[in-house]
Amino acid sequence: LSLVILCVSSGFVGINWLGDTWLNIQRRPRAYVLMNAFNAVIVVSAVYALSAHSLVGVGIGYLLGQCLSALVYLIILSRSQALSIA
Repeated sequence: LSLVILCVSSGFVGINWLGDTWLNIQRRPRAYVLMNAFNAVIVVSAVYALSAHSLVGVGIGYLLGQCLSALVYLIILSRSQALSIA
């Protein structure tokens, strides 16, 4: 079950990588560093908080952290697209 959870989280990791690439293309190094720091803090915190529940808890923490980070990337992307259209 823990491997299935990690496989599901790979989709969110892909979104995060695309977000990193997009920030690099837009030449926004400060946002890139802040998002990577946010990702690291949120993933490590979620994994640590759920680590008492064995490997499944670690996998769920990793999934939740990556999902939250991907959500923030999507919000940043949608706001910047709205600004470029206007």
